[in-house]
Parts: sequence; structure tokens; C-alpha cells
Amino acid sequence: INPFGGCLPLLIQLPILIALYQVFWKGLQPEALANLYSFVPYPGVINPTFLGIINLGQASLILAILAGILQFFQTKMITPKNPHQNKSGFGQAKKEDQMPQFSNMMQKQMLYFFPIFTVFILWKLPAAIALYWIITALFSILQQYLIFKPRTKTSFGTGQET
Repeated sequence: INPFGGCLPLLIQLPILIALYQVFWKGLQPEALANLYSFVPYPGVINPTFLGIINLGQASLILAILAGILQFFQTKMITPKNPHQNKSGFGQAKKEDQMPQFSNMMQKQMLYFFPIFTVFILWKLPAAIALYWIITALFSILQQYLIFKPRTKTSFGTGQET
């Protein structure tokens, strides 16, 4: 068991998110362009649009909602499935069964709460941070799929299914 396995990647991403926030919130203002390159007197107008569609310096509700949806699917993929879950209710379970049920209840609440919280946070932030969040979630979903996809048994060396 690695105690930093869950939070260490987030601690590595935090400076990147703060830097993105600073660049797209304050860095693309015309008065800040003079400090961009000291060897160039005026670098010109920086166009903060992504593919000519989305202004990365402005908030984007569409990208915030998309990030929330992808956060939901990412959380759903990493949530362990418990086939022995008691459907009778929390109050009717035995004392030793209450802890796993409480854990399942908290996981279910986090499954729905964190995507809503993500949309709420990204709703007012620049779209560049939402785009970063979307790309991170897409790579995480792809990674989870590739790790946990059903595998067929193949004979060693031949590559043929047995």
C-alpha cells in the first residue's frame, strides 16, 4: 500500500494548474505583454482562441460541463464494484456490515458530488483550465480502459487464441 499513491499525482498537477490560472487569467492582458519577452519590444497580439473556436482566456460553461461529465465517467471506472452489497438499507444491516455499506454510500455520494463540484469550480475559471481538466480525464479514462479491459488468453509466442 502506497500512502502517497492517491495524492502525489495531484500535488504534481497543482503547480501546473496554478501556472495555467495565472497565465490565462492575468498573462494575456495587454499591459502584461510587455513583460512576456524582454528582447522583443512588443510581441504583437496574442490570440487566446483554441482552434479558432474557444477563447481560452474566458470562462466556458460548455467545457466545464464536459469536464464534469468526464469526471463522472472517470470516477465510475475507478470505483470498485461490490457484488455482495446489501440492498436492504443501511439501518437494517448487522453491525459488521455497516462499515462496508457506509463506504459504499460515501463512494456513491462522491461519484455524483465531485463532477458537480468540478463544474461549479470550472464555471468561472478560464477555459484553458477546463481544457486541461478534460484532457487529463480523457487520458485517465483511456488508461483505466486499457488496464482493465477483458483480455483473451493467447498461447505463448504464437499470438493465437486458445
